[in-house]
Amino acid sequence: CIKNQSTKTVADFLERGLERSDLGVEVGSEAYVEKSKYVFIKTKALQEETYLLNDVKDAFEYVTPQSFVKMNLKKGDLIISKDSNVGEIAILDKDYPNAMLCSGIYRLPIKEHKLYLLAFIKHPIFRQQIDYLVPRGSTIHGKTKFLQCKIPVPTENAENTILYIECLVQAIINKEIEIRNKHSKIMSFIQQELETNRKPDEFVFSQPT
Repeated sequence: CIKNQSTKTVADFLERGLERSDLGVEVGSEAYVEKSKYVFIKTKALQEETYLLNDVKDAFEYVTPQSFVKMNLKKGDLIISKDSNVGEIAILDKDYPNAMLCSGIYRLPIKEHKLYLLAFIKHPIFRQQIDYLVPRGSTIHGKTKFLQCKIPVPTENAENTILYIECLVQAIINKEIEIRNKHSKIMSFIQQELETNRKPDEFVFSQPT
């Protein structure tokens, strides 16, 4: 389905093969707590509609300090799901010193053409390959089958083409960050309005006539 005959696999973009240290760690639900400075990132945080971590329900869990495993998650890290929503990927928009990945997520060891790879993993052509390798609804974990997926690479004016695509991806990321910042400000203004500009009248409920 890729018209361009020039392709690389996802594995070809990596600086080295994936190692156990690139994979997250499972802590178990008994480590979940109501509040903590340590956060556990689950595969639900990786969603098709966003390039960043998505704060959907049950995507993050607070965990006890004793169960936390330090992973030094840095701004610009690419993390990809191998289980559940196999092949979903996100880029970290900031450092996450107090966050850890679950055992269903790999951090990809890549520095060169990182945004180019991200662009094509987000593309439907990658999804088609993943669905062939690991059918949706399958109970089989994806393991590292996503490494076999092919990524088209330009043959003419390659350097500028890759740079152009990476600029587009960076623009998308910047806009997503700005949208989240503005959404946070709006919610803060609404909360402030509700808390500080109340009328002195006390509301008393009564049954309607």
